Amino acid sequence: PRTYDQTLKGAPKEFLGAQEFNMGTYDRSTFGRSVPGGWDKQPEISSRAALMAKRRSNMIPDATFDLDGDGCVSKEDYTISLRNDKNKDGRLDTAERKAAMAEVHANRPSAKFAALRPITA
Repeated sequence: PRTYDQTLKGAPKEFLGAQEFNMGTYDRSTFGRSVPGGWDKQPEISSRAALMAKRRSNMIPDATFDLDGDGCVSKEDYTISLRNDKNKDGRLDTAERKAAMAEVHANRPSAKFAALRPITA
């Protein structure tokens, strides 16, 4: 912005300090177009509480992510299911669930130690 001295002396050829932004002139041809398109519609979510409730409901994993059948989705179930959800729709279809179950059975503790313990009886 200009100082009092710059106003009295006139504007310098080149501003070396803070620059003035040219806002342009007021254009009467833009009357009636001050609101961008779509902003005059009613929003889908009416309050912050509704927005947070919708976000919380989106974070709940689908029931198909429960691989061990205990009724809740554990961290292991969730990570393996996310890894095997190829189409990223938040659900496991039959082929994806089969691949996830194969990964669960390959990573179970008894399978890890099966090679270390020979069958003796």
